[in-house]
Amino acid sequence: MDILSRTGNPSATNRFLFNGDFVDRGRYSLETIVYLMTWKVALPNSIHLNRGNHEEADINEKYGFLSDLEDKLGFSKGAYLEWWNKFNDAFSFIPLGAVVRSSSSVQSFLPFLVVHAGLPKEAVQMTIAELNDTKKVNRVATNFREAKTAGIISTFMFVSLIH
Repeated sequence: MDILSRTGNPSATNRFLFNGDFVDRGRYSLETIVYLMTWKVALPNSIHLNRGNHEEADINEKYGFLSDLEDKLGFSKGAYLEWWNKFNDAFSFIPLGAVVRSSSSVQSFLPFLVVHAGLPKEAVQMTIAELNDTKKVNRVATNFREAKTAGIISTFMFVSLIH
């Protein structure tokens, strides 16, 4: 990944937040997601992932991840579909957002929320208590139809598609 060649590898003092759409962005979807997952397992406190709308089966089937797996894995239809389903199961556990806080006494800032699709106009009027309620939502939606009906989940993942 080009960003790591510019900034250095992840570490306790060099943390990264990747904000979704890890697949469907060119010829290296499989390599990208495996690379990010490997870093996440190796350094769980230094690599953070937010789920984007392309980490959703209906979307990544249509926009290339499924065909990327078929091309690269070269297995029978059942095998690459099995891997596609496993990846999508894993995607459903990726957080929808992250709160970024200052960890430096040199440059301090207020915490802020990062979600893939941004916040709609309505969210500007959400209270901290309402945002905290998102912790109670079952965020393990495995397809677009489920997420679209899950209120705040669809807001964070698909606001650019529904507004």
